[in-house]
Amino acid sequence: MTADRILALDVGTQSVRAMIFDPAGNLLARTKVPIEPYVPGPPGCCEQDPELYWRSIGEATEAAMVSGLAPGKVAVIWMVGKSTAGNAATGSSR
Repeated sequence: MTADRILALDVGTQSVRAMIFDPAGNLLARTKVPIEPYVPGPPGCCEQDPELYWRSIGEATEAAMVSGLAPGKVAVIWMVGKSTAGNAATGSSR
């Protein structure tokens, strides 16, 4: 079995998406797992729970793999995401 598929993960503030591509760039599977924002403690503080991200990445990946792709076929895992610090009260990222 040749490992030649690409698993791409897009980790955002409202969802985690998993996509599987073949070597030619054709999309074979795509899934999306919504996530709720986590706003803890002190006023003006807003962040995401890392455990929620971890579980959502697993759920999205598993759902994409249901398309019949064997785990041994994945050659590359590519993940993108954005992380910023900000003030929830003002909306400023400084």
